[in-house]
Amino acid sequence: MPKPRRLAVLIDMDLLEPRLLGRILAKAADYGAIGIRRAYGNCTTLSDWGACLQYRGIKTARNYGSGTNAADITLIIDAVDMLRAGKADGFCIVASDHHYTGLIKWLRDGKVPVAGIGRRAAPRDLREAYRGRFTAVEDLTSEAKVPDGPCWEAERGLIDRIKAAINCSRKPREKYVRLSLVRDSLGDFEARAYCYRDLVSLLKWYDQEFKVKDGRDIGRPAGDYVRIWPSSGQAAVVSTPCSPWQS
Repeated sequence: MPKPRRLAVLIDMDLLEPRLLGRILAKAADYGAIGIRRAYGNCTTLSDWGACLQYRGIKTARNYGSGTNAADITLIIDAVDMLRAGKADGFCIVASDHHYTGLIKWLRDGKVPVAGIGRRAAPRDLREAYRGRFTAVEDLTSEAKVPDGPCWEAERGLIDRIKAAINCSRKPREKYVRLSLVRDSLGDFEARAYCYRDLVSLLKWYDQEFKVKDGRDIGRPAGDYVRIWPSSGQAAVVSTPCSPWQS
């Protein structure tokens, strides 16, 4: 079956963490060219999602009605409407709720490509409805393929900016840099704008790119230290304010 040229990625926000969005979208891109990105849920109670959705270029759908299943119903109605209007020719459903099982079977019966991403603990009937095209979010890693596009340019730009700040802050032949110096080099950088509680959380999430250690574990004073992990390569220094120790 050919890959969709207008893949719709429909995300149920209720059972997912915002920080997983990058890896989810990277995996979804394996199934086809993403044309629509839409999220469903009660945004008044899911306050952590606002900046994350904007950063990833994902629109929030307005629920049809209210109640505990309003987001589920809205996602299902939208999927049917998108298909019939020719706006999408394939779907990636990001959800772990059994309510979507009927939609998935209906799409597959109509020969419409459909894949799923959700929790490993999702109901068995939901996972089996995808017929081998279900991926558990727990299995996604930071090594997932990063597709092209403006959103992903921002993703790569974020990593390169942090690497540049580390390079600017470290002394010659020094591997680990005190995190406070990196923060200073980053200037007005705000981790919350990228869906992370703080800079340490962000660095630990990209564990294929950075390593964070307590200074006492590397023979330094107490505090957080970071280095660029050798396997990720050293980023070229870009226009980021540098310390006098730039090498």
